Amino acid sequence: MTIDDGMTRIECFVLDVSPGGAKIVTDAAFDVRDSFQLALVPEHATRQSCEVVWRRGKTYGVKFLS
Repeated sequence: MTIDDGMTRIECFVLDVSPGGAKIVTDAAFDVRDSFQLALVPEHATRQSCEVVWRRGKTYGVKFLS
């Protein structure tokens, strides 16, 4: 995932994905912002805009923005 307009990259793992969103988990505890960019395939430049809809520890539910 990228935050700060792509300046900061943070590794995360996608646990579940659907057309409308995903469940992700991070290794490190940090403050995930309300919105960020997510690369579902790390080698590709395509990023999906996301918004956090719930948080449980290091696990986050996000919805994809158009």
